[in-house]
Amino acid sequence: MQAIKESVVMNAPVAALPPRGGIVPSLIDLYQRLASDEQSSIAQVGYSTEKVYYAIVLRPDGTLVDIRSVQQTNSRGKEVPRSMLLFDSGARSGTKIKPNFLWDNTGYVLGADDKGNAKRSESQFEAFRTLHQDVAEQVDDDGLKAVATFLHSWKPDQATTLESWDAIVGKNVVFQIEGVEGFVHQSRAIRQFWNERPEEKDKKAVVAPSLVDGKTKTIARLHPAIRGVAGAGTTGAAIVSFNQSSFESYGKSQSYNAPLGEAEAFQYTTALNYLLADSSRRVQVGDATMVFWTDSKSDEVEDLASSLFAETPPPKDPGPEDIVLKDRLHSFLKAAREGTNSDAIDSPNAGFYVLGLSPNKSRLSVRFWWNDSVATWAKRLAEHVDDLSIVGLENDLRFSRSLVAQTVRDPKESPPELAGAITRSILQGFNYPDELWRSVVRRCRIDRAVSPIRAGILKACMNRSLRLQAKSGLSHSAVIEKSLVETHSNRAYQLGRLLGVLDLLHVGSTDNRIKESAVVRSFSTAIATPACVLPRLMKLSQFHRRNLPRDPGEAKARKVRTQQTFDRNVADIVLQLDRFPTHLSMRDQACALLGFYQQRQRFFQRASAD
Repeated sequence: MQAIKESVVMNAPVAALPPRGGIVPSLIDLYQRLASDEQSSIAQVGYSTEKVYYAIVLRPDGTLVDIRSVQQTNSRGKEVPRSMLLFDSGARSGTKIKPNFLWDNTGYVLGADDKGNAKRSESQFEAFRTLHQDVAEQVDDDGLKAVATFLHSWKPDQATTLESWDAIVGKNVVFQIEGVEGFVHQSRAIRQFWNERPEEKDKKAVVAPSLVDGKTKTIARLHPAIRGVAGAGTTGAAIVSFNQSSFESYGKSQSYNAPLGEAEAFQYTTALNYLLADSSRRVQVGDATMVFWTDSKSDEVEDLASSLFAETPPPKDPGPEDIVLKDRLHSFLKAAREGTNSDAIDSPNAGFYVLGLSPNKSRLSVRFWWNDSVATWAKRLAEHVDDLSIVGLENDLRFSRSLVAQTVRDPKESPPELAGAITRSILQGFNYPDELWRSVVRRCRIDRAVSPIRAGILKACMNRSLRLQAKSGLSHSAVIEKSLVETHSNRAYQLGRLLGVLDLLHVGSTDNRIKESAVVRSFSTAIATPACVLPRLMKLSQFHRRNLPRDPGEAKARKVRTQQTFDRNVADIVLQLDRFPTHLSMRDQACALLGFYQQRQRFFQRASAD
């Protein structure tokens, strides 16, 4: 069972939820705003936006001409189905046969599909044919009459003889008349008939208080399917669903256990499907499909959010538009840090909403739900960027997917749940998941290197944890700054610094000719158990330093440091250490890796300055 959080039993009093609170009220509010906008393409009651692959082209006399693709080419050059506003006949339940009007899958339209149940497909076709013949007698429309004539003469066993059968089987199709612009379902007479058709009255309809506003309404028995969630199947899935009696309460069946008015069920599902169909407001985060929207009247916030969440790699040769976008993002985050308005934060108190859904067979699970103001969202993003920033990686705009990729050797092996957990941490300002920094520590030890992004992740995780502990009065340890802090009180950090100095000493003693220093060769052991390795490395360093020049001029010519520089660095660090520990905890290993990274960066910065 997947039931929405706000669900109540019908026999209990129902309290109205705040406008900016639950998932369903927020989606209903979005639908009502879009429906009142004349420029919006969101479906009105009685309609739904569906993905269509092919059109059955007929002559005016109903004979078949061709089956043509109506698919479109996306930005990646791939053919994708076209989204069309079609007539909605209501949700299908179980094995009940319910045809759609002037569109459907081939099982209904042609009486054949790839599901292996020929008798059911024939029954679906008969229902589809009967519906259209009945309506054709009521509506004076040449296109509809051609469709009814075609269906009258069509035999389901003809489907497999079609040249394009392998391509169209199981897909959604519509009808088109040769030589007539548009599709049959777009006819003015047909749309007028559909809009004026009498509402079907259900004798078994249940009237009860709605969980949205507490008012008594006709409750929806079934909620329309949600389509567009990765892994949920082409027929869609449900958020509100009760498939076993053990999940039901007070003798109520199906969605009556989570009472929503019929109009409300239509509105929240239509709004969610609208978001899922919009690639600019839909992002895949691990195994969860995330959508976001805002109450702001300006499109600027959603445009920036799309750029941030999508994590599109920056182009090698950025054009003027790329530069402008980057400047807008940095200006947006700068305003968020300072608490001032920018072009994007013209309505700081407007609501910002983020919903993550993942499939569970024919149902959907809510992986995360966050809603607050635009200003709070911007502030949390700015905090994330600041936490991630480190020397060599300043103001980097990376979100959850890029971070998860750093935890594994192959991005395809990324744990699906981790991206969602990181997203929640960023939006809520909570600690990053332990799995993130622990996995990065392990990867650094395996790869025997610390990249800027991995160092940034470790810094972000360590600092956020320390900052939240300090707010609670649990800890007052010093945070890790963006660049090297030579007097940092953390012993593991100083051990990492020492490893960095010894690494550069060995490389410099060979005039940068070796690919792998003694430190790198024993990197994993040195980070985890310093006492096992550091005494030997310190002894080796005495031999390495002899190959370094004492004269600064010679050192500059050889692009290395002098003996005195390394002696001073080693001495400064050793004075801050009372001993070499036999073992470092995972958290201390993270600090050691940060010290190692920042010490090396300091050398490189000075080398480039010289």
